[in-house]
Amino acid sequence: MFALRLLPALMIVAAVLGLPTFAAAAPADSVKQDGPKQDAAKQDLFASTVRPLMMTYCGDCHHPEDDANHFRFLDAKSPDDVARMRGLWRNAIMQLENRTMPPADEAQPSEQERLQVISWVDQFLRKSALDSPPYAGQVTIRRLNRREYDNTVRDLLGPEMDFSNTFPKDGSGGEGFDNNGETLFLPPILMERYLEASQKIVDAVVIVPPLKRTFEPADFFARSSKGKDDDAKVKNTSQSDLLMQVFTASEYRLQLQLKSENQPEAVALLVDDLVAGQFSETDAEKKEDRVVKLRLEPGWHVFTLEADQPFSVDSLRIEQVGKGPSDKQKKFHARLFKPAEQLEKPRSREAAEVLLQDFLPRAFRRPVTPEEVQAFLSLYDRAAERGEPFEAAVKLAVQGVLVSPHFLFRVEEAPASQQIESISAHELAVRLSYFLWSSMPDDELFAAARSGKLLEDDELSRQLTRMLKDPKADQFFEEFTGQWLGTSEVGRLVAPSTTTFKGEFTSDLLVDMRREPVEMVRYLTLEDRSLLELISADYSFINHRLAKHYGIDDFEGKQFRKYEYTEGRRGGLLGMGGVHLLTSYPNRTSPVLRGGWVLETLLGTRVPAPPADVPELKKPKKGEKLTLRQQLEKHREQASCAACHNLIDPVGFGLEHFDVLGRWREKEDGVEVNASGVMADGTEFTGLSELKQILAGRQDDFARTVAAKMLGYALGRSLTDEDQGTVERLAIDLAQQDFSPQFLIRAVAKSPQFRGRQAIDVVRQVASH
Repeated sequence: MFALRLLPALMIVAAVLGLPTFAAAAPADSVKQDGPKQDAAKQDLFASTVRPLMMTYCGDCHHPEDDANHFRFLDAKSPDDVARMRGLWRNAIMQLENRTMPPADEAQPSEQERLQVISWVDQFLRKSALDSPPYAGQVTIRRLNRREYDNTVRDLLGPEMDFSNTFPKDGSGGEGFDNNGETLFLPPILMERYLEASQKIVDAVVIVPPLKRTFEPADFFARSSKGKDDDAKVKNTSQSDLLMQVFTASEYRLQLQLKSENQPEAVALLVDDLVAGQFSETDAEKKEDRVVKLRLEPGWHVFTLEADQPFSVDSLRIEQVGKGPSDKQKKFHARLFKPAEQLEKPRSREAAEVLLQDFLPRAFRRPVTPEEVQAFLSLYDRAAERGEPFEAAVKLAVQGVLVSPHFLFRVEEAPASQQIESISAHELAVRLSYFLWSSMPDDELFAAARSGKLLEDDELSRQLTRMLKDPKADQFFEEFTGQWLGTSEVGRLVAPSTTTFKGEFTSDLLVDMRREPVEMVRYLTLEDRSLLELISADYSFINHRLAKHYGIDDFEGKQFRKYEYTEGRRGGLLGMGGVHLLTSYPNRTSPVLRGGWVLETLLGTRVPAPPADVPELKKPKKGEKLTLRQQLEKHREQASCAACHNLIDPVGFGLEHFDVLGRWREKEDGVEVNASGVMADGTEFTGLSELKQILAGRQDDFARTVAAKMLGYALGRSLTDEDQGTVERLAIDLAQQDFSPQFLIRAVAKSPQFRGRQAIDVVRQVASH
């Protein structure tokens, strides 16, 4: 199956080339109702321009009369045919946009022809999506990503210890987020890490009574002795072994008592064949009384006593003497064992069963069957049969739960048919909690699911409002914002040159840059202000370090807070240092990177990849002083470069007052910065304020972009052509609701995709995509 992705409209190019545009911000009903003249215009342009161009450059391989042609998008002879074959046409223009088709050794369309076809098809498919029926799709089973794993452990059992820091890094896919189920694979090494993490988790939660045990001669065995009686096992041998299980990582005191006759001066202690200590004299008159202290980790250990002459063991006393459990661990332990402690026999098999009946539904995030409880109770039974303490036996059962697929994965019922069916209340609770909290549902959300009220619109809206106000929603603000904008990589994969900017930034400053857009999205959402303020605002959220970095003298306090700018130099995303660093090279700014970021990230305009034969930007010749703007102007003299750079460069020029670190500058290399530009449609502007006005006017594109990103993040999957109807409706409604972020979140949570599922017609998808 061909890879699918969204192809946003090139609205500016459409205006330049005189192509018709469709008003996406109108009510859905009015958008669908084209008049006869509009229908005729669509038909004429497709028949007179789009299809002939595609036949010219694609017909040799994809001609409708060619029986060997299996990619039959040119079978479409009308716009209605294109709508029915939207997957094929989407892939065709994707190939055209990426210049992977036509093949390099075939005739190529001009840049104007290429963009003309891309723009018409993209706009038509977008509009026709509004006529498509509701679609839910099928979400594949997917594992918890690293962030979700740690948060779920925290909310389920209590500890916050970054247990996933040894896991392989999660990839991103689809709409650019790392919660995409299609990229959350399970390599063998990750399963090993899960086992290791589960041991650390139960060790941090379960308190096993302190070990205090005395071993007699019968508990030892000698490697060289052939005797059969207990004393003979450890008599007249220079090595004696003992197998013992430790349940708690701690310091232990081992006191050895040897038989009085012919004893060595010292006995070495080996743990798992590694020297761990030595028993030596503690009393000059009593050589057999010897003590050693060492730290032991949980698990089975072989203790070996070794000397340079035969000896006989009388007893070995092992006592846990390390630091006791912390107050936090006591709290975690009490939370887990609370159901068992209410019974008459709180340390019995019945108590273990009651504990698991309480724990499993929360761990699996759904009701469980008696058979599932018994399966994990059998782990308790095995440990109990080995004589392990009650708490240690429960520990094993809990560890088994933590490596179960039903904990590690978000598992839902498979759809029964290709018709949309509602997901269960518990499945909806899980989707909601991982959407806004990146974690499991809390008690209130579970209660709403058990009662079935969560399936009601009013209760769903109430829960969404409550969840957004919860501190756990910080995960949503941080991850959605940082991954959508790309600023989550600032200070990580993205950093300025330490040579060029030595001493001009700190790691703390880069962290603050990463946080600045998150704070603004949090504010807009909780105050329910227009998302357009991300572009148009004259304020942002800064702290004392950012204020100093930006040259602001009247900022007080060290905490992030709203700050309004009065000189028009900052405000919104386009004034943030993290955005400018992200869209620069490590040692210099880049109008191309910045313009491309604005177009793609904020307006959804996919910037075409440059042709393979286009050279890189040439450095000025020796003695020639050219500004970056002048260099780009020379670059645009090449026809193959001009079409794209006329689209990208003006936006980037408008941001040239900011250096790599996002500091305002009036000059670059002694030359006055020219932050003016002419957009592809001929609109002129000067400086950041006028550029922001132009971009804020692209409301339709911004609405469509943020709606698609929010839907993709919430679903944790790639959006397909079938999802475009929902995206278009969300965008239209968002614009009508003054770009309310809370409205968008509610609308996504109530969409067919989020509240439903359906089986995918794979045969149909392969045929159309």
